[in-house]
Amino acid sequence: MEIERYYESISSGKQENPLAKHTGPIATNLKETVDIAMQSYSEIDIDNHTLENRIKIAKISEQFHKKADTLTPKVKHSLELLANKDVVVIESAHQPSFFPYSGTMIKPVLAHAIAESLRKQGLSVVEIFGLLDTDDIKTGWHRRTHLPDMNSKDGILVIRKNVESKKLIFNAVPAPDPKEITEWKDTLVNWVKQNKKAINRIAGEEVINGAKEKFFFEQIKEIFNLWGNIQAQADSYGSFNSLFLTHVINNYWDYPTLFIPYSSCISVFEKEISVLIEKGEKYAESHNRHRTSIKRHININFTKVAQNHVPFWYICNCGVKVRLFKEKESLEGYCENCGAKIVLNIKEIKSYSRRLSPYAISRHLIFFEGLKPSMYVSGWGAMPFTLVAKGIADDLNLHFPPIIPFRIREKYDGIGQLRPLLELKRRGLSPLEIENEIGRLEIMSTKLREEGRHEEYKKIKEEIRDLKAIKNALDCYPSILDYWINFGIRKTRDNWEEFIKSHNFWDETTISCLSVHYEK
Repeated sequence: MEIERYYESISSGKQENPLAKHTGPIATNLKETVDIAMQSYSEIDIDNHTLENRIKIAKISEQFHKKADTLTPKVKHSLELLANKDVVVIESAHQPSFFPYSGTMIKPVLAHAIAESLRKQGLSVVEIFGLLDTDDIKTGWHRRTHLPDMNSKDGILVIRKNVESKKLIFNAVPAPDPKEITEWKDTLVNWVKQNKKAINRIAGEEVINGAKEKFFFEQIKEIFNLWGNIQAQADSYGSFNSLFLTHVINNYWDYPTLFIPYSSCISVFEKEISVLIEKGEKYAESHNRHRTSIKRHININFTKVAQNHVPFWYICNCGVKVRLFKEKESLEGYCENCGAKIVLNIKEIKSYSRRLSPYAISRHLIFFEGLKPSMYVSGWGAMPFTLVAKGIADDLNLHFPPIIPFRIREKYDGIGQLRPLLELKRRGLSPLEIENEIGRLEIMSTKLREEGRHEEYKKIKEEIRDLKAIKNALDCYPSILDYWINFGIRKTRDNWEEFIKSHNFWDETTISCLSVHYEK
């Protein structure tokens, strides 16, 4: 079973929770989430070491925000609060992906909603967002972003960052140049023009008039101006994406969120890293045992680890992550990119800690133990790793806060979504009927091919292709750029905040954008 469906089944009461010791309390709405955070906070004791870590993190975050020009009064206040033992810390994190989709962008929104609820109860709260810029860009979402588009192949417009090697970490890839961001802007402008023309033609009326088109172009101009500003500041691809995030969240959304790049802060957690390396065999045994028990109930796509597994990568001088193994008193690895042999003395961690990059599981263990957050806001992709991490944390007696996984389930009739919706209406179909219609036409096409009716067969195959493109466009997880162009970036924040405050987390919502009625 997929983990999101597992959590939903538990929340709805359809089944018991055999993984309760791994999931911890499961929240279905904001009130339950805040109650869980309050309980967690009441059980945390902040020692001097943790406070020192928080103060060091504050200094690193301040440097980041100064450089980014996002050191707002609210950010400054949050930085000051980190020196207070009694402050509540709400954490979330993600790679600095390429103009992320809602699943990433909504994390700081939920974290802020939780924090604001706690503040109303008289508590001081700091919201932290970690930037895993030491990860590599192999995953497609790290290099490309999607918008629904019937004019593009398979119904999806792909905007991508061109890179020479997918093996490199974010900060080893050059920042986009002015020509590249101009091409992205031109792509968005053409996307609006082409979809406006197609929508008005199919609808038989001016659904998208000049005023609405002007609004879209104003949003694109705002995006392009931001790109130009951060491009001038960015010293790498990871830096460019990180600057985009902080400007949206701190400047446009006016949140007090503190950003901490892992490339700058990983060495703060030398003590926590050393514990995991020293207890390597126990870590590996715990990892494999919990993975096996969890896999009985949910799908897991990662393997067991060897006894000499080291839960950290080493960033080679060539910009590629190197897998490490524990060999007596050293950590050793081989760079498959440049051929470098890596040998690190375990006892000399200070000399190389800044070049380490955590795995998904060890990320949780060192940051949770090192910062003692009261709650962590997560996406769903990392949750199988998170459940295993919880088991390891219990075995090693490490702090592990309640985890709130969340992804908003929403539909809206933006300019990219409206054309496929109108195409469906023209066919007398609803989005829920697409798969059955494709299946019916596949059977028909097979029969036509066998009967040698080639012209009819070609028309049916074209219709199947168009229906698949419609389905892809409607199923697309759109980039934050899609939200920005259709709603405006601040309205996007307002829509998400309203949903979080007034809905069950599992609810589905439809947001009107272009106010065109169609059959659901």
